[in-house]
Amino acid sequence: MTILLFKITDVLGKNLIEKSVPEARIVGGSYAQNHKYQFIVSIRYGFKEQHGCGGTILGPNVVLTAAHCLYLRDPISVRYGSNNLLENNVRNVIIYGIYHHDYNPKTFRNDIAVLHLRDTIKFCESVKPVVLEAQEEEATARETLEARF
Repeated sequence: MTILLFKITDVLGKNLIEKSVPEARIVGGSYAQNHKYQFIVSIRYGFKEQHGCGGTILGPNVVLTAAHCLYLRDPISVRYGSNNLLENNVRNVIIYGIYHHDYNPKTFRNDIAVLHLRDTIKFCESVKPVVLEAQEEEATARETLEARF
């Protein structure tokens, strides 16, 4: 695995923080137009509800995400309605999440989870569940990879 090394410096070049992070998994991606992927959500953590993971709306109270978004973490809410994190998106509280019983955090095998939301999502032009039809399977998978914040 390739590791990228990031340094944060002040204006004089003094090293303030040095942090290594795994290389991004999406290669050759591009920014999505706002409201193009109406099924994406931002999963929020902590008191300040900061973005930490993404998910896909499956139904009125259900979001699909990765198990690593729940494992040893405590998500608070989801936001949806825009892929711009700075917009005032619709907020919904997570009641509970379930990750695959054979999830392996070391290998990421079975890295899948489901979140159950408190309130029913009101679908509109900018908020819709993902379409999971057999004939669109390849396109949906490709679009899901490209639909990132």
